[in-house]
Amino acid sequence: TTTELASLGSRFLAKIVDLALWLPAMVLPSFFLKEQQVAELSQLQKKMQDATTSDQALQLQEQLFTLIPPEAWQAMGVYIVLMLVAQAFLIARSGQSLGKKVSKIQIVDAENGEKVNLMRAFTLRSVIFIILNMIFMPFITIIDHVFALSEKRQTLHKKKKKTKVI
Repeated sequence: TTTELASLGSRFLAKIVDLALWLPAMVLPSFFLKEQQVAELSQLQKKMQDATTSDQALQLQEQLFTLIPPEAWQAMGVYIVLMLVAQAFLIARSGQSLGKKVSKIQIVDAENGEKVNLMRAFTLRSVIFIILNMIFMPFITIIDHVFALSEKRQTLHKKKKKTKVI
C-alpha cells in the first residue's frame, strides 16, 4: 500500500509551529534586563542601525552581548536544551515534532513506511542541518527546501536520511 505524502501546506504549518517554539529563547533575555540595561540596549540598537562598517557593527554587537546578564544566557541554554530533548523524545516516540503533531503528519522510513530511529529522524536533522544552516544560511535552507518541490516531496535532509513525511 502507498501512503499519501504530506502536502506542502501541512509541512509549512509544521515548520511554522516548530520555529515559533524557538521564539521564547530569544525573548528570555528581556526578563533579566534592568531598566538601565534596557535603555543601553535601545541606544546600542540605534547605533547598530547607523553603523557604516562591518567593524562598527561587530563592535556594537559585542557590546550588546556583554549587556545580557549571564543568568539570561543560562536560561536561554536551559530552554534550548529542554526544547531539543522534548522534540527528540516526540520524534523518537511517534515520528512527530510538535509542529508535525499539530499538522497530523509524521516522519517515516522512505522505503518501508515504518517509524525511524532517533538518529535518523532527529539527530542528523537537528545537529548537521542546524550547523549547516548557521554556516551557509540562507543558501542551505533554500537548497534543502527546493528538494521538497520534487515528486517525492523530500527535502535534502529527508533524502539523506532516507525518510519522508506522510
